[in-house]
Parts: sequence; C-alpha cells; structure tokens
Amino acid sequence: MADYKDVMTKAVQKEMKVVGEKTALKIAKSVEGITVNDKGEVTSYSGDGSTKLGDMIEAYTDFSPVSKHLIKRKVDPIFEDNPSLEKPDIIT
Repeated sequence: MADYKDVMTKAVQKEMKVVGEKTALKIAKSVEGITVNDKGEVTSYSGDGSTKLGDMIEAYTDFSPVSKHLIKRKVDPIFEDNPSLEKPDIIT
C-alpha cells in the first residue's frame, strides 16, 4: 500500500529527470514541511499529505508549468491503486 511519501518521491524523481537533479531537489527542499534526501526520496513530511503534495506540485509548476501534467501522469496510477489517498486539487 502506497502512502503520500511514495507519491511525493515519484513526483520529485520525475522532476529530477525533467529539470535536472539539482534544480528538482532544490525546489522540493524549498517546500516547507517536506524533507527530501539527495536521491529524491521524501523521507518525511508534516501536516496533511495531500496538501503537502499539492504544495510541492505548485512549486514545480511555478518553475515549469508543464510539470503539473508530467507529475499527474506519473502519480495517477498510484492514486488509482490506492483509493484511500486523496488527490490534491491541483492535479484533479
């Protein structure tokens, strides 16, 4: 069963391939309440997982508007397989 850390990790790692490792990590680490290691793995977050994921996607979208669509495609299967996880509004 996946959780929000798994979803956020997929988002970070997708962005690492798109905008580059350093930029993707810098953006993810700038989101308050999210801790990311240098491999792009979200190791912890505080607060509501859906809200934090939304905050992260918003930060990536501020950098590159296409990020929202790329992340959505990457994480949609996780939400489909885990209906108990709530998808943030930014990617619904």
